Amino acid sequence: MNEELQNLKVGDRVYWGSNHNIGINEIERITKTLIILKNGSRYKKDTGYLSGATVWNVEHIDILTPELEERVHIARLKNMVHNLLNKIVIPKEKEALKQFIEAMKPYCKNEGE
Repeated sequence: MNEELQNLKVGDRVYWGSNHNIGINEIERITKTLIILKNGSRYKKDTGYLSGATVWNVEHIDILTPELEERVHIARLKNMVHNLLNKIVIPKEKEALKQFIEAMKPYCKNEGE
């Protein structure tokens, strides 16, 4: 049993992660066995895993730490850069964006390439 999850309260912000996404959400309601977020997702209070999930879905919640909050922030920045790259079609703009990405690398440490 995850003792930290047992101590969460309505209004607390939690980290959530799945196979492909991560984010931060707020607790809307807590029952004896479930933690329910504002987006309607329901997680088992004893494990933190999504209620009713299949073995292929590893969506879960966890206590929001400064490290996890930074991970979400970096993932959002990377997603914005990725979206910008997908919209650029003029070669000279691509070169400018490559320079921007190089300048941003120090802020994306430990997150891979």
